[in-house]
Amino acid sequence: MPSTLSHGDFGPQVAVPRILELLRKYEVPASFYVPGWIGERFSEQIATIVEGGHEISHHGYLHEPPATLTRKQEAEVLDRGIKILQSITDERPRGYRSPSWELMSLKTGSERRRRMRSTEISRTSTSGCAIRRFP
Repeated sequence: MPSTLSHGDFGPQVAVPRILELLRKYEVPASFYVPGWIGERFSEQIATIVEGGHEISHHGYLHEPPATLTRKQEAEVLDRGIKILQSITDERPRGYRSPSWELMSLKTGSERRRRMRSTEISRTSTSGCAIRRFP
């Protein structure tokens, strides 16, 4: 029989409240990279993260590996995740983190940045994945 962890419930329902309490206790702001489907299933938890003063950033929809997607599919995943997260937070996600440490099919990054409407998207030299640049 599958455990709670394998259903994806442990993180949003148990771990996130524990993490938020620690972040609150030590007054540490954080960025949470959230797949769109998690936002759909756990919108109250996402709202609680935002209420705690933390950032919600984009992490795909179903945690799909971008390198396996066509440009069109990747664009659809970006747009779908943006729409979901924005509907919960009332803000466009400012950051993006590739779900699989792989390069994305949107080769130049300009289309990705246009979709995200952010200049804070960068590519790391060690992993090849897009991350939010922290000040």
